[in-house]
Amino acid sequence: MKRSCGSCQECCYLLEIEPMDKGMNERCSAMAARGCSIYKERPNCCRVFNCAWLLGAMPKSQKPDRTGVVVWATQMTSTSGLTCEHLQANVRPGKHIPPRLYDWLADKSAVYPVVIKWHDRNHLLQDGRVIGEWRDENFVLMDVHPRPGGGTRVVFKGERLRADVLDSDDKAEAWEELTRRQISVHEPCPNCGNDIERLGDRVCLTCQADARANLIASSGSEPQLEDVPRGTRG
Repeated sequence: MKRSCGSCQECCYLLEIEPMDKGMNERCSAMAARGCSIYKERPNCCRVFNCAWLLGAMPKSQKPDRTGVVVWATQMTSTSGLTCEHLQANVRPGKHIPPRLYDWLADKSAVYPVVIKWHDRNHLLQDGRVIGEWRDENFVLMDVHPRPGGGTRVVFKGERLRADVLDSDDKAEAWEELTRRQISVHEPCPNCGNDIERLGDRVCLTCQADARANLIASSGSEPQLEDVPRGTRG
């Protein structure tokens, strides 16, 4: 069931709108205190755009103006002409993907690939894991495979390179280190200053483990997932 935008204006800020000469992550000149000041005369690209939340495909609690994330269905096209449907998720600068939304995107990536644009980088999420960063020089769409139950799985040049380097332990370790660098968030943990390793997290894995251990020590029982500060700060 289609929903109403209400006061949400995230797509007006996060997305590029060529007819308005507006780039990504810029305030549109037509944004009003509530809604659009030229709504009846808005560009056609705005008229036809529907985010996943508006279409009712996402949990109601994950409204873009609450999460700072706009998700929609679109297509990626390779230099050889291959096209593939995927979900695009643009994150407002300075925001983090809420854990529940990240988990929802990870679940959807088992059906269609997900491209998360965060901190001016495009992270590729497929089959529940980040497989790398979208860059023209190292991730080229090579092939498209329909999934038996519906949906699509894509093969990138980077994945084929991975198969090539896994012939020996040394090469495997080298690849894992390269992949770790590619998908590193490059943002310091607010608690200890180390790099945050996992997309969508707000503290590093070490601090998450420490928090989990402290919760177990204080409560004497295994903590629930939401008790561990994966996506919350302070």
